[in-house]
Amino acid sequence: MKRFVLFFLLTILFLTGTAQTSDFNDICKKYKNEKNVVSIRINRFGCFLLSCLVKSNFSEDNIAQNFMRQSTAFQLLISDSNHTQAIITDVDNFIKECKLEELLSVKEQGTAIKILTQYGTKKKIQQLFIRILQKDEEAVFLQVKGHFSTDTILKLAEVSRH
Repeated sequence: MKRFVLFFLLTILFLTGTAQTSDFNDICKKYKNEKNVVSIRINRFGCFLLSCLVKSNFSEDNIAQNFMRQSTAFQLLISDSNHTQAIITDVDNFIKECKLEELLSVKEQGTAIKILTQYGTKKKIQQLFIRILQKDEEAVFLQVKGHFSTDTILKLAEVSRH
């Protein structure tokens, strides 16, 4: 009986603890029916299929292919509506709750693309969150989940600069 009570209490603690942590997918679901808001999600199998479509003729292609194979999900949120400010607020709260850290920021044509990370075990990055565009009524966010080394991300950033 004691084991059952202990198991029950641990289960409740686990469920209430995870329920408080927001997820980017929850933000996407919240706004999915709004006009001019688009969300696209690609699961692990889709990531694998995308990696198969990348030709491996150059070392840059191998870096991109390996990145996609290490990915478990991609989620893209695009907003061009009057809901953009609410989405940006929700995303800012998500970043604070998940304690995402800024890995790098790239300034291009007056806008900054920010890449934020969340580390898992053994210094592996388990989540990349990219603010591609954030203006008054326009926003584009990309979340990539997987298990990446910092070197993989830096190589990918170097390849994308060329």
